[in-house]
Amino acid sequence: MARFSKGNDKQEQDEFDLQRVRNENERLKERVDYLSRVVEGMWTLLRDPVGLSDARLMEEVKRLKEEEKSPDQCPMCDRPLSLRTNACNYCGTRVERSRVF
Repeated sequence: MARFSKGNDKQEQDEFDLQRVRNENERLKERVDYLSRVVEGMWTLLRDPVGLSDARLMEEVKRLKEEEKSPDQCPMCDRPLSLRTNACNYCGTRVERSRVF
């Protein structure tokens, strides 16, 4: 009966953790691919009826990227606010958002 050393246990745990991270990475790639197809489909449905162009879409994407670079600051602790929440991640202060997204 072979006895494994703690070194082998650590190596096995590291290999298990690495595989778990690889699996999660693959799942996230599949999710991004899916969401990319959804966005493309939505754009295709809106572009012609609304009279927008691909150039106009790219302008809006650029504007949103710039907006993302300079996030709002928390009125309480002056740290950057996440664009995805209605409260400061650092101090918990609730903030009002004027945007839907």
